[in-house]
Amino acid sequence: MTCSACEAARTRSSGEYRVGCGGCTARAIARSQVCREALHPNGAGSKRELAELAERLLPGLAVEQRRAMVLDWWRHDRKQQTGSA
Repeated sequence: MTCSACEAARTRSSGEYRVGCGGCTARAIARSQVCREALHPNGAGSKRELAELAERLLPGLAVEQRRAMVLDWWRHDRKQQTGSA
């Protein structure tokens, strides 16, 4: 289930977030400096630090589910920035 803020972010550039929405939380993590440093080819960050952040902010989810949600938003934002479909 997605909230209206997640739906808006999927269709256009949106900085709207909803408290209590796992998708919004995953999107915020994917847009964080911690995530950028861990996943960007030029980043010097730690994937462990990213995993710990996701665990703190999305505690009720399995590791694989947290990882999938954050990566989905990371990839979505990268497509939006490059204009790829």
